[in-house]
Amino acid sequence: MDSASSQSRSLARLALAALWLLMVAPVVAHTLWRPLLVGLDADGNAGWISIAAVLVAAAAVVGQARWPTRAAMRWGCATAMAIGGAAATMIPGGSGLGILAALGALLAVAGLASATLPVMLAGIPVVIESSRSRVATLAMVLLGLVAVVQTARLSTFMGDADRIECVVLPAAGEHLTHHACSTAYYQAATLAGDRVDNLYDASWWPALGVDSETSSRANAEAKAYAPFGLDTYAYPPQFLVLPRLLLAISTDFAVQRSLWFGLNGLFLAFGLWFVAAWVGERDSRAGVRALLLGPLIWTTFPILITLQVGNIHLVVVTAAVVGMIAFERKRPALGGALLAFAILTKISPGLLGIVLLVQKRWREALWTAGFGLGWTLLAVVVFGPAPFEAFIFYELPRLSSGEALEFFTNSVTDISLNMAPFGLPFKLEALGVSFTDVWASAAAMSTIFTLVALPLTILAGLRGGDRRIDVGLWLAVLTLGSLRSPFAPGYVGFSVLWLLCLWATEVERTRGVVALALAFMILNGMPPTPAPVMLTISIVTQIVMLGLAIWFIVRPRRRKAQNRELIAEAGSQIVVE
Repeated sequence: MDSASSQSRSLARLALAALWLLMVAPVVAHTLWRPLLVGLDADGNAGWISIAAVLVAAAAVVGQARWPTRAAMRWGCATAMAIGGAAATMIPGGSGLGILAALGALLAVAGLASATLPVMLAGIPVVIESSRSRVATLAMVLLGLVAVVQTARLSTFMGDADRIECVVLPAAGEHLTHHACSTAYYQAATLAGDRVDNLYDASWWPALGVDSETSSRANAEAKAYAPFGLDTYAYPPQFLVLPRLLLAISTDFAVQRSLWFGLNGLFLAFGLWFVAAWVGERDSRAGVRALLLGPLIWTTFPILITLQVGNIHLVVVTAAVVGMIAFERKRPALGGALLAFAILTKISPGLLGIVLLVQKRWREALWTAGFGLGWTLLAVVVFGPAPFEAFIFYELPRLSSGEALEFFTNSVTDISLNMAPFGLPFKLEALGVSFTDVWASAAAMSTIFTLVALPLTILAGLRGGDRRIDVGLWLAVLTLGSLRSPFAPGYVGFSVLWLLCLWATEVERTRGVVALALAFMILNGMPPTPAPVMLTISIVTQIVMLGLAIWFIVRPRRRKAQNRELIAEAGSQIVVE
């Protein structure tokens, strides 16, 4: 291999890996910066931390380019850490202890970037070196720079709640700016730890308050999370083990919020990269496209807003998919642990359990059931039986009827946010269609959808294909499960956006590219608009989301033969390097 070819390969791979590292660098920094500031009782500048984190990650990339051997870990890390140390001392507005906190956060960025970059480079399929792919790579890298800027802005707000100019959608108003789903997780974990009789009772949650006494008690509980409002908890109690663990680190919500943001963001980035690389092991073209489109998915409004509010949905979907891949890699214990976590957090991923049963994968199903039992027993030991009694006999019936999520009918905006079939009658009613009993119509719509979703799930289990198709089927099933809830906000579109990422490999003609881009734009969400327009767009988005999931399951397809020459080329590339 000549030096020019080698340099071309290095630059192409570095460009893609650098994009991902620059994107997650501010997330890494702000996961640690606020906890360090609080621990040291110091102050600092969140915006400069975000900028410095990107610079440190860039230094790690330059180190890899300069020393593309085993020395990259040593010299690249040293270079990045030196940049991090210099940046920490130059950040304005901080005291000596503030500089120490910045130094700790930036050194973490340097270490993680330097350690993961060689692994990322090795996982990028060799097909990226083709001239055609280099053009696509350049285009996606330019678009990906938007993801870097947007992530840096969001990370700044997650590090400092006063930086409201850095929220994802400033035009959305105060309701979204100071909404944090994670408040419900931490509050519920606190209540469960205090062994209250019913942590789901309306008296604990301001959004469910029904009288002055109840509202007074709930509002008193919400003060600990100001300026953020206290969201409502409606998940199974097993999930609370995770936020309870973080409560042991700090009771300061600013610290909890930063840690939660980091865990969600880093796991999401890992999942997007890991799945694309796994697909690319067998289908290089599909893997490269998924790696290129990953940052574009990341920067969509539904994803960034979900990271901002701290909802666990992105982690649940990612954990379920990675768990299914672990099964494929003959690691049933890991797969069972991840899938059980997803199921016990949001219930709806249980449809993947049906897929396992349809495929007669008894071993994987038993591992999942075993970890589910273990997770449940752990929660009983930590919280006692009261949360489980309350969830089964009080909360589940209210979730099924929609009563527990009645707040989504409070305004046209809330109604339009609901992508579930259950919410369709409420949208039609807001547009002027009359119903004798809109709640009964919603329940009937949900029942019909369930009767459709179950056979579709069975069909998905009977279908097979290459790795890309398998992942797409899992994502389609997860979408159906998410839409079964009475209230499914826009973030449930994440699995469909991810599905489109994998679908992009099949798109060759201009017509297909236009259709794919249009679907992507529709799923990207909508800015605030007048009520009739907002409701109409919401219905269209709802139809597209559900239609794409169903079509991916039912559409006829043939298993594609593997490209042996491409695999051989990839193997020779690894040997040469």
